[in-house]
Amino acid sequence: MIGRLPALRDEADGLETLVMYDVECDRVRSKVADACLDYGLQRLQYSVFIGELNNNRAEELMRRLKRIVGKQQAVIHLFPVCDKDLKLSREWVQRPESSAETRGSAASEDRGGSSSGRRWRTNGAGRSP
Repeated sequence: MIGRLPALRDEADGLETLVMYDVECDRVRSKVADACLDYGLQRLQYSVFIGELNNNRAEELMRRLKRIVGKQQAVIHLFPVCDKDLKLSREWVQRPESSAETRGSAASEDRGGSSSGRRWRTNGAGRSP
């Protein structure tokens, strides 16, 4: 008996995509971050974002980022991440013990991948603490 084939993603659906960049100019770097936020990406670190982008939106974002950067020195990476690999992701966060958030509790967290979908956190302003 032949088993069922895995369901294919609809072309309109996107993959979780990591966007990483290294931009020297502060003004340009800020505009690159704003563009990532405009595309609904969430900030993981100062120059790293993640979010769902289909191929067309990823190409559109890359064109926009290239226009923003212009002739400035920069490196920009877009990495699509499949669901299987995303579930294998790991996160470790350590905060200073003097922080109001961590007083009276452990100062570090170690979390494994999650099958419940997105687990990326921001502090509400789209920036990592």
